[in-house]
Amino acid sequence: MKSQTALAEAAGVSPRTVARLEAGQRVGETSETLIEAALSWGTGSIDAIYSGGQPTPAERLELEPEQPSREEQLRELKTMAAALREYANELEERLNALSQEGDEQQAV
Repeated sequence: MKSQTALAEAAGVSPRTVARLEAGQRVGETSETLIEAALSWGTGSIDAIYSGGQPTPAERLELEPEQPSREEQLRELKTMAAALREYANELEERLNALSQEGDEQQAV
């Protein structure tokens, strides 16, 4: 179990609010919701405890990341390929320039 200070920090409420709640005093609805979230409890868990019940686990939303369409993937790959070609050309130009400088220094 978290300490009052750690729970207060995780929930974004004051330690005094957590202490009041643990002492059985009511706190604001927003504070209750923040504390429930910090404890990974479902909404209404604190009210359930006041009524003699148990907290419920928070529902976990597992969203699948949206996949880009085939067209978007192809467009992105084409853009990346063009950028790589441009970079390869720049590298080749640098290599040629360095090679020419080396040839010139050897000739001297």
